[in-house]
Formats: sequence, C-alpha cells, structure tokens
Amino acid sequence: MRKLAPFVLRWTVCGLLAAAGGCQGLAALLDKTSDPTVPAKYVPAHENMVVVVEDYQNPALVEIVADHMDHLIAEELIANKVAPIVNPGKVTILRLDDPDKYRKMKIPAIGYQLGGRQVLYVNITDFSVGSAGGTELMNGHAEARVRIVDTVTGLTRWPSDASSAGYEVIVDVPMGMGSDNITSPMVRQGLARALSSKIAKLFYSATIDQPDPTPKYPETDLQ
Repeated sequence: MRKLAPFVLRWTVCGLLAAAGGCQGLAALLDKTSDPTVPAKYVPAHENMVVVVEDYQNPALVEIVADHMDHLIAEELIANKVAPIVNPGKVTILRLDDPDKYRKMKIPAIGYQLGGRQVLYVNITDFSVGSAGGTELMNGHAEARVRIVDTVTGLTRWPSDASSAGYEVIVDVPMGMGSDNITSPMVRQGLARALSSKIAKLFYSATIDQPDPTPKYPETDLQ
C-alpha cells in the first residue's frame, strides 16, 4: 500500500492542476522554479550601441584589457540579442588614429561618430592582481562604473537614480595556486572575462550560474 502512495500523490497533484494545464503545466512550473533567472537591471533600446571601456584617469594602465573587454562585452550582448552592436574594432581604430583627439572627445561624441545611438560606457576604477599575504596564492579584484549614454542628447539613459559616476560593478576571482598552475596573466584574463560578463548581464535576464558564453559572432551581427 505504501508503494502506491507516491503514485497516488502524483496523480492527485496532477488532478488538482488540471485546470491550469494538467501535468504538463506542472512540469513547466517545475522547470521554471528549477531554472531561476536574474532580471536585467536595465533593458536598452534596440538601437545601435557602441561599447567603450577604459580607465578614465589612467587609460594606459588597462589599454589592452579594455580592448579585450570591449569584445567580450560585445560578444555576450550579441549572443543575448540585447541591441545591435557597433564593431568594437572601430573604437580601437578611432583611438589609435589620433590618441590626443580621442582623449578629448566626450562619450556621446565617440558613439555618434561611430554610428551609435547609445554608448555602453565602462570606466574601470580598479583592476589589480596580487599575491595573498606573501604566499603563492593569487587573487584578482576589479571595479567599474557603468552607464548607458544617449549620443544625441548627451544624457545618461541609465542609471537614472544613481550618481553620474554610474552603476558600480565589483568582481573578485578565486585564489589559485602559484606559478606552476596559475600565472598573473591568467588571473588578469579571468578577471577581465568575469568583469565583462557581469557587466553584460546587467542588460538581459540571465540564468543563475549560467556559464559565460564564448560565441563566435559573424561580422554581419556587427553594425
């Protein structure tokens, strides 16, 4: 008799849920509850977007990291159909063609010149890798401020209720064993990827513990 209890319970629950779609409805409900998502902090307009990453105070310190993050963020936004993304290579070319002029350009002007209607602007305020307490353990820490800027009005679209510095994003990478397994460049690369993914996930509903995507986007996906 006891062996029948789970069977009876299953069909009792299905019967109670019949009006709401039956057992299939229950399965869908279970799928939803077992696959939780974190909603987007902000859903950008579906307009051409330029991604600009830099350390505003000391651009040379993270120049290579910033270029890498431009592409990582662009890839994840494209993979999740957040907005049409302007090829991040165009930002690099604009900066390298005339560094002094680029340095003086305002955020909206950069986006407007590259055909963007909005700019996802990331200002890296901390990006550091070091040993833990003089041991061979290594860790990484990064902080950034994120904004969406309108290239026509020059106004910040998001965040609207935060300081002009933007929405704060902080990441820490786990400590790993020393030089034989984990090197400083490896930690920097992991830190850049973690920070990029956390920034991108601000703009779409992401599954909790969703693995970082590594899509190979075709040039046709770029504006």
